[in-house]
Amino acid sequence: MAGDLQGKDRVEELSLDPVNSSERVNEYLAEKTDKPKDKSEAERFIDEARSRIEQRVAELKLSGKFPASKIDRMNRIYHELLPKGTGKYEGDFEAAYKLTDRVAYMDVDVPTESRKPIVGLVKKVLRLSMAWYLTYVSQQFNNFTSHLMRLITVFNVRLSRLEAELDRRSFPPLKFLGDTASLKVVDEATKTVSSLLQDTSGRICHLEAGTGSLAKALREVGLNVYCVETRDNYVDAIEAQGIEVVIESPNLHLNSVAAESLSGLIVSGVVDRASNSDRVELLQNCHFVLAPGSLLVLLLASSEVFDDPSNHLEHDLSDGRPLAVETWTFLLDILGFEEIQVQSLPNLAGSVVSGRRSIKAKGTKLDREAR
Repeated sequence: MAGDLQGKDRVEELSLDPVNSSERVNEYLAEKTDKPKDKSEAERFIDEARSRIEQRVAELKLSGKFPASKIDRMNRIYHELLPKGTGKYEGDFEAAYKLTDRVAYMDVDVPTESRKPIVGLVKKVLRLSMAWYLTYVSQQFNNFTSHLMRLITVFNVRLSRLEAELDRRSFPPLKFLGDTASLKVVDEATKTVSSLLQDTSGRICHLEAGTGSLAKALREVGLNVYCVETRDNYVDAIEAQGIEVVIESPNLHLNSVAAESLSGLIVSGVVDRASNSDRVELLQNCHFVLAPGSLLVLLLASSEVFDDPSNHLEHDLSDGRPLAVETWTFLLDILGFEEIQVQSLPNLAGSVVSGRRSIKAKGTKLDREAR
């Protein structure tokens, strides 16, 4: 009871802004002094406080004080400062390996010093009497740990090679490319895509959404859409419009999406720059996350737009170049999409290729574990 009263006095001394929860805290503490509350009441209080905090954070984000790009940079800095061994630090594996290597040896020469002479003597006698046993056990342990550390070293070398290979064939960071040809394609394709997805009732995702103009148009007609983008200025622009945005690369995001959980998927930009193997993987991931009967829409840039001098960075740093429309229709067909349609965009910007995820795949292994 005394603790509750002290807490009440402390809250009153702080003179917190009642809008931000002080009023609710005072009410809760006043009730607490009268009669004890059960756990369910405390849980309700915590839930209400959490909802107030989340509402306040949302207001700050919409005000522009905490843009999504800033929060993302803060999260990356936070993960770099986490204690080594948590699994999120960038050099976590090497740090954990060094720490493990230091303790992978058992020493049988145990200390026998003591402030009391008798105790020290007893320790020495015990060490001498148990030396043969401890030596045998330590030899077995050290033999095991030395081979284990050698195995981990080999594993680390092979894993580093795989990571280097993935980095070599990964897409160039969009922050280096700046504005891409896909921005013009998205602007020209807004009406076409809106007509294709107008009857969609579930969740729709736009990969590499740019400024979010297409997502905004879809939301205005009542569709549930969110964006995936990595360029800071576009991330902030999307969020400023009240549209959910995820800061991840397309394939990385699709790998975290549950199977058959999306009712629509729009892909732009990355389909023109990626290598051929990455394009196939991207389409397989799209098939995996789309619900049966859902629509996949590809916004493809034309060669003229992609090769325009204003897009020289995208042209020079990309792993691939825009494919022919016939190639995309062929890939969609063999990967299990039906009702494939092609619509040309005005001003020679490119094409919109759409396909509906069939209920049954045409003999293709689209399970992620199989790949």
